Amino acid sequence: VLLTEQRDRLFDLLDQVICTAVEKACPANKPPDDWDWAALTEAMGDLFDVDTDGIEDIADQEQLAQELYDRAEKIYLEREKGMGIELSLRVFRHIYLEEIDRAWVEHLTNMDHLRDGIGLRGYGQRDPKQEYKKEGYNLFINMIASVSEQVVKKLMNVQVHQPADEAAAEQADFARHQADLARAVAMQPPPRAGACWPAQGPPCCGGPP
Repeated sequence: VLLTEQRDRLFDLLDQVICTAVEKACPANKPPDDWDWAALTEAMGDLFDVDTDGIEDIADQEQLAQELYDRAEKIYLEREKGMGIELSLRVFRHIYLEEIDRAWVEHLTNMDHLRDGIGLRGYGQRDPKQEYKKEGYNLFINMIASVSEQVVKKLMNVQVHQPADEAAAEQADFARHQADLARAVAMQPPPRAGACWPAQGPPCCGGPP
């Protein structure tokens, strides 16, 4: 059941990244003749090495996303067949944890810079605390999008050599993940006395950014 859930999560991620790329290059408020086909082709090649021949004949955004997803899924399934499902998902977990660790440390640094600089900005009648929350939320959303894209890109391009002891490798990955998170938390300074906005970002998706 766990492997099935992780595999579903992987396919959801593929779908999410493709839909984002399609929405960005092919906005619904523009006709297909004005869509950025070159940018979409570049994105699909960079992420999945997907053949985009014929996609310009698809004038519907949802149908376009579905076609690209089908092509990307086929490429992944071929890779999975060669690696095996269990190893493929272990690589997926490893890449995901690695990217989250990297992005989280970067996000905490960005939030520190935002907190230190937001009081220096002029917002007229706007509340600096609310502006901090708003900008912090945007930083968090961008971080999630970046993680998703990087995970998919690395997963579709990684070259894997089967380890002699996969269980030991999995345990080592988890231990490194825990250590990285502990270092990230230790980097956070204590809240300043009298600060009028929180040291952490706004809560989202069950936890703080």
